[in-house]
Amino acid sequence: MTTTKEKASPFSPMHFETIDHSIRNKDWRNLLICTFDFETTGLDVATSRITQISANISRKSKNPIEDYEIVDSLNILVNPKEPVPEIVTKKTGLTNKILDNEPAIDEPDKDGLTPIDKLAAFMSMADMTGGFNVISFDFPIFKYEMLRTGVE
Repeated sequence: MTTTKEKASPFSPMHFETIDHSIRNKDWRNLLICTFDFETTGLDVATSRITQISANISRKSKNPIEDYEIVDSLNILVNPKEPVPEIVTKKTGLTNKILDNEPAIDEPDKDGLTPIDKLAAFMSMADMTGGFNVISFDFPIFKYEMLRTGVE
């Protein structure tokens, strides 16, 4: 069972707190964990656009030397529909030329799937989701992208 508790401000990083109680009884060594990261046109979550979505699904390794092993990966380039600043290109290597032919965050590709659809399908394969800086950056920027595009 999943419960959702709404927070006070719809624009706070923790607007929705979701707790999946079904994983409580699972052996943590068998959990699939999805970690994800967004590259963007800047650091302002309200105005920056997503340029790349990267995610990995990992599990506890059976190899005693490694803690976790990656079982699947996802990498999606996204057209931000605005110029990529030079400072971002220097950091990420992503240029306007590279991104111009990619679908926008809400546009379907040749297979009929948007980057949002692909990320949602990928994350649904995991038992848990997390990442570095997701509460203060990745979740809020994703939320603003959804607001901008009208995707619910």
